[in-house]
Amino acid sequence: MRLVIQRVRSASVETPDKGIVGQIGAGLVVLVGICQTDTKEDMEFCARRLLRMKLFPKNGQNLSFTEWGEQPGNAQWAQTVTESNFGLLIVSQFTLHAKFKKPKPDFHCSMAPQPAKEMYEQFIEEIRRAHCAPPPQAGGGKKKGAAPAASTDDAEQKGPVLATGEFGAMMNVKLENDGPVTMIVDSDLEMGGGSASGATAQEAKASA
Repeated sequence: MRLVIQRVRSASVETPDKGIVGQIGAGLVVLVGICQTDTKEDMEFCARRLLRMKLFPKNGQNLSFTEWGEQPGNAQWAQTVTESNFGLLIVSQFTLHAKFKKPKPDFHCSMAPQPAKEMYEQFIEEIRRAHCAPPPQAGGGKKKGAAPAASTDDAEQKGPVLATGEFGAMMNVKLENDGPVTMIVDSDLEMGGGSASGATAQEAKASA
């Protein structure tokens, strides 16, 4: 599994027929590419790595973005997205596993749509359990005197936001990259399956 992670000031994703289907304020946009050889271990590794990344300054939610850049040294890398109470926008992107043996991209390393969708949804749930506050009560009911549940599209809501794109759809992703800060996580490389200078385990498995 491969993630491209971008620290943003704001971001949204929309589809031609539905308009905006997910949006966040400050936080991370995560593009997710699933390889045909990925397993539950790859998914869990990427989820852990994403949520443990310290990409925000301490008390960043109380600082302007100009003040973020003025933080000295490692103070800029003090908190995770969850500790900062910021949002996550997760978007599936099978093109992350494209190969270019010819001018046209080859996507044979990408997982087939149905199993990829299942793993993508498992990844979302893994993140949701660790990143988000408990969801609103089912059936629309609420306790007497309780405040109404905030929309997941509201960047000011209490508790971190988790928004997603629509799997398999043509989407437009809009974001304002802060820094810019962009990170890549590749479970195949980082779990010992390959190296940046040689063939990865996914290629070895595919050719076996």
